[in-house]
Amino acid sequence: MLLELAEEWKIEHNELSSGEKAEDLFQASKSYGDSQSIVLDAGWYQSVYKVLLIKNFNWENPVAAKECKDIDEVACAINAFASKKI
Repeated sequence: MLLELAEEWKIEHNELSSGEKAEDLFQASKSYGDSQSIVLDAGWYQSVYKVLLIKNFNWENPVAAKECKDIDEVACAINAFASKKI
């Protein structure tokens, strides 16, 4: 499980290797322009892992979202979302 994030991403929290099923497994962010921001978030929610890409803290309407069956799939989704152009 290798994360490949460009250096503009700031990793706030990373517990992916812990093997736990917790709501707060991973979070990274980057800022650009006039107070524009993107958050990349991953966690265990009820019965599934979820990876979310959030723009300008609009958690109600993620730019992208993916449900994953295991941590390896979570890492793949994080890498894919981190390389998206928004």
